[in-house]
Amino acid sequence: MDDIQAVSELVRDMAGELDPRDPRSPLDLWRRLVGADLHEVGLSEEEGGAGGDLVHLCAVVRECAAAGINVPVVEYHLGRVLGARPSSSSDDVLALHVAEMATLPGEVTARLAWGECAQRVAVFDGRHRAWLLDSGSIDLQVGTGVGLSNNHSARLAMRVTSAAELRTDLGQIFWQRSALLRAAGLLGAASTAFRMTDEYVTSRHQFGRPLRKLPAVARSLAVMRVQLDKAEAALSAASQVAHLLGPSSMSRVVAADCADEIVRTAHQLHGAMGTTWEHPLRTVTTMVWDWRDAERPVREWKRLVGEQAAHGGEPALWKAHLGTANHLAPGTVS
Repeated sequence: MDDIQAVSELVRDMAGELDPRDPRSPLDLWRRLVGADLHEVGLSEEEGGAGGDLVHLCAVVRECAAAGINVPVVEYHLGRVLGARPSSSSDDVLALHVAEMATLPGEVTARLAWGECAQRVAVFDGRHRAWLLDSGSIDLQVGTGVGLSNNHSARLAMRVTSAAELRTDLGQIFWQRSALLRAAGLLGAASTAFRMTDEYVTSRHQFGRPLRKLPAVARSLAVMRVQLDKAEAALSAASQVAHLLGPSSMSRVVAADCADEIVRTAHQLHGAMGTTWEHPLRTVTTMVWDWRDAERPVREWKRLVGEQAAHGGEPALWKAHLGTANHLAPGTVS
């Protein structure tokens, strides 16, 4: 058994003991991950991390998403990339806010995933500057809620009185990791949506035979499978050159589009039952809708890829996807 498979199975076992429909499960799983130092995977020991690379961290993110349990692993990792100190406390939840042209100290108003329970907030202007806010620098908080995918989001109105400035010139690294990790999560959630749908249309019968025997249903399953394989191939290619922005961005776009198609078809084949609070399908489909626009809307990733196509044509797209070119387009984040 290789180490990536071992990490995957460890996280799968942890998540498998929890009910994804229970609002307490995200923080329960987060505490288990912290207890095993899995939240620090992908960061070197010199940085206070647990070692491993981004492929190992993708395995952690993918398994959590496949279990339908949203945990702040990506937010924590990106905050650490920006320079936030490591933490061994399972109660130290690090939220993330990307605000173009942010300037601190000052006023910040935003809906933050994990804002309801965050002890720290990393704010990034999307290009060159980042700040870390602790509970003592946040003057006001209004509105709470579990969010679309049970991520304890909160509407925060922060009057920032002090902010520790973190590392600078991190745009390329931040966006590359954001793209790759979100692609892994989208693929994990979509794979579970496909599995649930396959099991459902196999077990349900109509006109004396399983639903999957109906031509229209069989075709829909085949389309879902193709979309899943496409997203898998894009993530696999990006993982081979995980330090490059171009392939990660392509993977992000492909994963979002494929996951959208899969969850749309999953709900169509499940019917109204799949949208109920009791049914586990919604735990992965809402995560797809939540994550597809996390940190940066997918339309912006598409715009960057489109600029690459307009600037260099098809050869430039192939170079970006295969990792032989690391620049998406003129004006790409630096």
